[in-house]
Amino acid sequence: MHSSRDRHRNTEVPYNIWNGTKGHVLTDDEIICKKCGGRGGYSETGSDHGLIRMCSNCGGKGYKDWIDKAKGGPVDDYLYYITDIDYRLAVKVKKGQEEEFKEKINLRIEGEFKFIDKDEL
Repeated sequence: MHSSRDRHRNTEVPYNIWNGTKGHVLTDDEIICKKCGGRGGYSETGSDHGLIRMCSNCGGKGYKDWIDKAKGGPVDDYLYYITDIDYRLAVKVKKGQEEEFKEKINLRIEGEFKFIDKDEL
């Protein structure tokens, strides 16, 4: 084993805003997601409520394991949003249509976006 490799073993990732779990403790083959900083998503309000977007780099986990690294970058053409961490359904939005989606959410227009179970992502 090379001592110069960046090992994150026994590092605890922060509270996961996407799935509402306490920090996961990393093993040797896992690294913190550099895009979301281990939080699994992004909140526009900075809290657990409001519009939360799943990190497309780690799939909302907050870390990447050797399988994620071997598969490479995300190829998904969609972004996933929830309204709070306890909500079990997520909405799938095509990339490039985020602003239109946010505008519709602000106007409370429903029915154009299909919600799916978060566990199916």
